Amino acid sequence: MTLTAASLIVIAFIAIELLQRTPTAADDVVRDPNSGELADLPPTLTFTPRPSPTTIRTPTLEVRSQQNYQGEPVLVTVDFTQRAWVRLIVDGAESCLLVWSRREN
Repeated sequence: MTLTAASLIVIAFIAIELLQRTPTAADDVVRDPNSGELADLPPTLTFTPRPSPTTIRTPTLEVRSQQNYQGEPVLVTVDFTQRAWVRLIVDGAESCLLVWSRREN
């Protein structure tokens, strides 16, 4: 609640300051339209080439149906006491999963 009130007070203060702003001598200065960034532009139209088509390469997908592992299977048991993210990288294949377990009393 206090953050909301503080935000509204800041917004009101800035709005009041902007609405009650008195004009200064710098506001009355007439700027030359031929100065600044616009003065750097060429006086006539210039040729702009059309964009060329860009070919997008599609990624080569790896065939995941083939398994060439010839070793023994491994069983890993990990006990968690609270929720955790687990990142597994095995033989270049990555897997991320959210694991949670209930504590048994």
